[in-house]
Amino acid sequence: MKKRLYPFFVLLFAISCLVLSQEPDTVGVEDILNMSLEELLNTEVVSASKIPQKLREVPAIVRVITAGQIKERGYFVLEEALADLPGFNFRNILGFNSYSFIRGAPNQNNLILLLIDGVQINELNSGGFYGGGQYNLSNTDRIEVVYGPASALYGTNAVSGIINIITKKPEGKGNRHISGSMGSFATTNLDFGYDYLNKLKNLGFRVSGMYKKSEKAKLGGEKGDNNWTENMENFEDDLSVGGYFTFNNLSAGITYMNKQSSRTTNYKSIDDQYYDRGTLWNIHFINGYTQYMYDKSENWKNQTKLYYRNATVRDNTISQIIKADSLSSGEQVGYFRPNNMIGLENQINYQISENINLIGGIVYEHEQLASGFSKTYSSSQDEKPPIPQKPDMINNDLVSFYLQSQ
Repeated sequence: MKKRLYPFFVLLFAISCLVLSQEPDTVGVEDILNMSLEELLNTEVVSASKIPQKLREVPAIVRVITAGQIKERGYFVLEEALADLPGFNFRNILGFNSYSFIRGAPNQNNLILLLIDGVQINELNSGGFYGGGQYNLSNTDRIEVVYGPASALYGTNAVSGIINIITKKPEGKGNRHISGSMGSFATTNLDFGYDYLNKLKNLGFRVSGMYKKSEKAKLGGEKGDNNWTENMENFEDDLSVGGYFTFNNLSAGITYMNKQSSRTTNYKSIDDQYYDRGTLWNIHFINGYTQYMYDKSENWKNQTKLYYRNATVRDNTISQIIKADSLSSGEQVGYFRPNNMIGLENQINYQISENINLIGGIVYEHEQLASGFSKTYSSSQDEKPPIPQKPDMINNDLVSFYLQSQ
């Protein structure tokens, strides 16, 4: 296996050394430190009120992580970026998920709303979001973190805070790059980006992609307090592909993420019934939107967004493997849980006077949620389980209104 992977590592290292980047300089740590207080307060954010606002006008505590900071500090996963912000705590089991808390509110990631370009990425069934390496940080323009509840505008899950990952958009400077890296624990990363914007700056697009893999940590035997054998598996493979298109006041974007990881650290395998190799937790996320902005009036703007969300635990998932013993040949347990949603939001922003602003909107969503996991079982610990059938689906129609004055 190592001999077969060696050419791939050599190629990856060569690509990482190849200078193909023509991206403009991004705002870095030194730039921020050199900004005046007035310049910092004039930094524009969109997450707190769903509209672009200067930081000094936002009625909330907002922290911004820039593309320059992501690059200079070498963040590999989202949690590393969040760990440099005040008020965050983490519980990382080095398994299929990790958990983030704001202001000391423990949860299963279901008290924080995670967005990509303003569209929720939280898992539809549980309401929580998945931590890990599936987010393409090289294609991130900035991460805006809003501290505190924002349920008036965002609804459920926005209890302790909001994290909005805002992707890079075409800038008309011939931005393109290919980069790669390698590290300990068989960690590799390869990503690319390309964009185009015409001279009139009314037509453009951007495409990006990322592949990432890691064994995370050595936890076999004594290194893992003898909870697992020396041959345990502890991997994560991530794939992310994104696209963005803009024409005048119309824009559209899509993000696809696929996360594969082992479930070994969920169960003790030494002196227990579980086997610590061969499991696979595979979940994919699809977020897409089309948005039109009408802003030809000085006093009011109207924004209409059609969006689609999909969070599916795929049917090749093997949640656990029961070891063979004198009474049984063991078994593998297969899981499948599809979920999807389509939504339509219309928002109006009205500037009543110089000091009074009104934001209101209506949201309609139709969701199809699995009633539970569809499960199958094999007759041996070494045999793959049959592909699970689609579970019973629950259809919900949701209508909500929101109104906020500032």
